[in-house]
Amino acid sequence: MNIEKPKTNEVKTMPVEFSDVSGVDFSRFFADQERKIVATRKARTLLRAECAQMGGFCPMDLGQWVGLARSAGVPMIPSVVIASGKTDVWNEESNDLGVISQAESVARHLSKGKYMLRWSWSSHGEVKQHINSGTRDWVPELAQLYKEDDRSYELQMDYPLPDFAVYMRPWIDLKPRKAPSQTPAETVEQREQENGYRDQSGRPRLDIPLRTYDAYAYEVRVFVENGKIAGISNYYPQCPSSEADAKMVRLMDEAETMTSHLIAHQNKVLVMPKDQIAHGKPVNNWTADFVMTSDGQVLFLEGGPAHYPRGGAHPCCFEPGKISGRAFAPIEGA
Repeated sequence: MNIEKPKTNEVKTMPVEFSDVSGVDFSRFFADQERKIVATRKARTLLRAECAQMGGFCPMDLGQWVGLARSAGVPMIPSVVIASGKTDVWNEESNDLGVISQAESVARHLSKGKYMLRWSWSSHGEVKQHINSGTRDWVPELAQLYKEDDRSYELQMDYPLPDFAVYMRPWIDLKPRKAPSQTPAETVEQREQENGYRDQSGRPRLDIPLRTYDAYAYEVRVFVENGKIAGISNYYPQCPSSEADAKMVRLMDEAETMTSHLIAHQNKVLVMPKDQIAHGKPVNNWTADFVMTSDGQVLFLEGGPAHYPRGGAHPCCFEPGKISGRAFAPIEGA
């Protein structure tokens, strides 16, 4: 008796044919590409000069958020400018390594503790990936700067100001800790200086633990549209919360109040990339992120561009283009 063997999954391969390009002159193609790159750079230089003359508010610039928070009386995670440069130079292929090495050197001099470095427009992709993964431990790589980073490069291309800075900020330790029964007097005195997060020498404290649930921090994003708060979301859709979480509810409540103060004190024309520039009148369209420390204090972390259906800030737990109310966990369509 003959038993037929089962047929195996055969993978048929097709021959790959390559065109003969030996006689093709690519010089015109590369020359055209180079002209487009040069034209784009010139256009962005002109745009940045225009934005500088407007003297408005740029939600992509951390330094302007620091100034706004100070004027509005909103407590914010501290930051220190440790280097600066020209945006157009940053975008050069030659790479301005001088700014990077200067920033890293100054940061090491200021503190041996836990800290991170970031550009005016964003932190680099390593930091973002580290936080979004729920990883709790600080690693030395977070105290370095990288230009060869897709996230930084893409955001820098939209950065509308001619000058940028490098900031040193505390690394937010995500390890949960039990709050002491009594706060030492010296800690209270330190926290009364510059919203309480500088030491006696005036340097920022570089280890501000956040209250955590699972592996993620208590953090929310507030969405501001046309001068009004459109919605507030748990920052991490991968770590859902609920209205039963009293701490998250309080964080949202205080974030809403602080955002109202920011809106009331921001009356400048909005300076954004060309497709979002608002000419002639002050417009508040942006996002603001807030965190809760392990001792229950709510602090402003940073702000950024507004969310819009096909881009801008991430909608977090909201469905893209549909920001409304409060989102503790991912809404259907998010």
